Amino acid sequence: MNSGLVMITMPQKEYETRGDKLLEMLGQKLKKGQIDSIAKSGENSIISYRFFRLSRKKCMELQKSVQAFAEGCNMSVFFNRQPTV
Repeated sequence: MNSGLVMITMPQKEYETRGDKLLEMLGQKLKKGQIDSIAKSGENSIISYRFFRLSRKKCMELQKSVQAFAEGCNMSVFFNRQPTV
């Protein structure tokens, strides 16, 4: 699949205590990825992480890992699409 962006929303308290471990996990699973942004919205932290390629299988594995990481962690994936003319 194409490159894109993973957005992870997690409770702010979880991010404060375990955010470094989540970023480490993302670095291991998305080898050519990089942090795009980290933001706070209300009681949540939002991590945006860019990736180069992500297969469907790896996407599903990553989603399961993120959901198991901490209660309240959610993940959205956005793929870059080349426009068609």
